[in-house]
Amino acid sequence: MVLTTIAGLFFGSYGILTFLTLALLVMMGDFIYGILMAQSMSGRGIGDFADLVSVLTVLLANGSILHVLLKRNQDAIHHIEEIAQALEISNQKLRQHQKLLEENQNQLESLVEQRTYELKEVNSQLLLEADKRQAILDALQQSEAKWRSLVNSAPDYVLTFTPQGTITFINRSIHNEFAPLAQEGVSIYDLYESDEHRNMLISALAHVQSTGQATIFETQRDTATGTLYFMHRLAAIESTEGPSGFILATTDISEHKRTEVAMRQTQKLESLGLFAGGVAHDFNNLLTAILAQNSLMLTKISSTDPLTEHIQKAILAIEQAMHLTRQMLDYTGRSLTQILPTDLGQLIHDNVALFSAALPKNVQIVLDVQGDLPYIQGDAGQLQQLLMNLMLNGADAIGKRQGQIRIIAESVQITEGVDYEQWVNGELTPGPYVMLQVVDDGCGMDDETISKMFDPFFTTKFTGRGLGLASVLGIVRNHKGGLMVESSPGAGTAFKLIFPSLPCHQKPMLSAYEVDMREFNGECVLVVDDEDAVREAAVDILTSVGLDVISASDGQTAISYYSAQATDIKVVLLDLSMPGMSGEEVLQTLRQMNRRIPIILTSGYDERDVMSRFQAADFTSFIQKPYDLDRLLDSVARYL
Repeated sequence: MVLTTIAGLFFGSYGILTFLTLALLVMMGDFIYGILMAQSMSGRGIGDFADLVSVLTVLLANGSILHVLLKRNQDAIHHIEEIAQALEISNQKLRQHQKLLEENQNQLESLVEQRTYELKEVNSQLLLEADKRQAILDALQQSEAKWRSLVNSAPDYVLTFTPQGTITFINRSIHNEFAPLAQEGVSIYDLYESDEHRNMLISALAHVQSTGQATIFETQRDTATGTLYFMHRLAAIESTEGPSGFILATTDISEHKRTEVAMRQTQKLESLGLFAGGVAHDFNNLLTAILAQNSLMLTKISSTDPLTEHIQKAILAIEQAMHLTRQMLDYTGRSLTQILPTDLGQLIHDNVALFSAALPKNVQIVLDVQGDLPYIQGDAGQLQQLLMNLMLNGADAIGKRQGQIRIIAESVQITEGVDYEQWVNGELTPGPYVMLQVVDDGCGMDDETISKMFDPFFTTKFTGRGLGLASVLGIVRNHKGGLMVESSPGAGTAFKLIFPSLPCHQKPMLSAYEVDMREFNGECVLVVDDEDAVREAAVDILTSVGLDVISASDGQTAISYYSAQATDIKVVLLDLSMPGMSGEEVLQTLRQMNRRIPIILTSGYDERDVMSRFQAADFTSFIQKPYDLDRLLDSVARYL
């Protein structure tokens, strides 16, 4: 049946079998055989059953083979599927890794972008910082250039040096003054000429290093033209590690020193002037009492009385004491002066012969006085004293050898009075002056002696001559004049004095007033003075001529007396210098009470000093102490 089926199938489906056979052959990969088989089948017909069996056998064999091959292919396919699954898993992992890589890449790109931004920011900051540093550097360079310019243009000597003493910078002033000794690279200690100055620098360095604070020290150097004084300011140049060096600035203070010396001299003269003025004032009060009492005694006795000679000698001694106090007041510039138009040329001619008699015979006097010399406002007595003191000073400078003193008087025009203002403490107005020169060819003076010559207690002689040149200075001041001294050792001395001249040779006006020495009729005078001796002397003089006198020892008592007896009191004699209520306060109070009451002021100082303190309407007249009987009565009689 099988065979029948096969045969049927064979004969009925020969074409199908042929196709299946070929297909199997192709599927089994026997492509060549299949092709040949196809060609055989197509080339001949299947004629017998044997051929069919052969074919079937072949088919069975090929089917077995096909089964095996299919089985193998299934395994291969399964293996391939496993591989495919593995590949899929691997691909999934790869995709995961790729995704992770992409995420990491994105993170990395973000991080790189952030870092790039940060780097840009840092770079911008660095650029800004670099610009700032460059600006600071430029500013420092400009500052250094400005500093160098300032330091080089400064008159001070400025240098810097290392802690070891090596100079690292010098300014132009040092280079111009001390080159080639002072230059960069040399030791600062080589600039100092003496061990003393070097030791001062070393001490100053030690102070700066130990305290960190700047210090100042001074040195001086003697030259052919005089002594130079220097002030040195030393400071450290600080760094983060301590002083990197030092800066030394040196100033020439020679002119300052000379000014300082002159100022001290002026202050000393002013102090001495105050002292001398106080002494003279108190002394004048005593002399007033003594002179007044002696003058009063002369009125009580006859001219033939033996006591008259003794009283006159006492009055002469008082006058000599008055001359001494006058010199003291001359020195202070506050003396009593009778300033009148004065012919200085005539005064010189009238007095030189007299003064020459007091000089040694080896001293020759030579006059050179301009004719028709303009008048000056002066006090003849003071000018005589001034001339005598200058002549005596010249004679002392000449000593025992033959010498000459030249006295020169001439009119001059002063355009600038600075040279004559050093000693007089005042500014001189440009204009016409009369110059008095007293020139000797004596030993001369050095700078130190010149600086002390007007000190009333300074002398180069074994025996002094009182106030001497000090009174000369006071007289010049009192006359609103100027003074200059030219002198050097071995070359003599020239005193040059100038006094303001008057226009048109103005001559003095003489007073036409003459005192009426009549007896008084009991008029009342109020005497106010805190000095008992002076007050009592005035009371004695006034009562001796018939005046009624009320005396008060202080200002308050005087005001009380005047308030009680204002209608009786005709004249007030008032001392200015009183403790408590001063004479000035009493004067103002009396003027408020009665504008017309005559008030005579008394003082040991000059009338000009009083005039400068009060208005002319405040008082009626003035009496300089010490005064005698005649002067007191003359003043009072004018208002009675």
